[in-house]
Amino acid sequence: MLNKLKLRQGFTLVELLVVMIIIGLLVSILLPAVQKARESARQAKCESNMHQLGLAFLEYEAAKNVLPPNRFGPAHRGWGLYLLPYLEEDALYGMYNKEVTFFDTLNRPVVGTPLAAFQCPSAQQPRYIPDIVLQGVSSGTTTATTDYLAIHAITDPRLPNGRLIKTEGAGALDDSLTREIRDITDGTTKTIVLVEQA
Repeated sequence: MLNKLKLRQGFTLVELLVVMIIIGLLVSILLPAVQKARESARQAKCESNMHQLGLAFLEYEAAKNVLPPNRFGPAHRGWGLYLLPYLEEDALYGMYNKEVTFFDTLNRPVVGTPLAAFQCPSAQQPRYIPDIVLQGVSSGTTTATTDYLAIHAITDPRLPNGRLIKTEGAGALDDSLTREIRDITDGTTKTIVLVEQA
């Protein structure tokens, strides 16, 4: 009688296959949920970046009584440079030489440094523009990119090639022009300064 009651040890091949199929189904059901949660976290970080940049704009305006320019003159200094001290990047701001242009070799370490505050985590990281070409001439400067674009003009898609309509007061920031908060006549809560373009 003892011979008939042998205890079975281990699993059969069929049982292992069934368990593997069940685990595979669970993974296929849970994986999209995990990816969706990660993307939600990335979107929250993008929103946080926009919030921090908005606060930096307001801190700059409180300190200087004007908003930073979108891009300033032939030196091509943009709003991002002016906000560095208000984003806890004082050292990087101090490295920038304002006596030369954005593209000068002295400024390459600064303009080539990617900053988390300027990049949305949903976009491929880090990203660079390998060589900026101005009026057909290579600058030889590799720059870090930003996913946030300043609003400085209105684009009318009905115009050929979607040209920009340059009108006085078209945006909160303008090239080579500094505006005060009081110049935003429809109120700051109804004005877009930056948009995400990732």
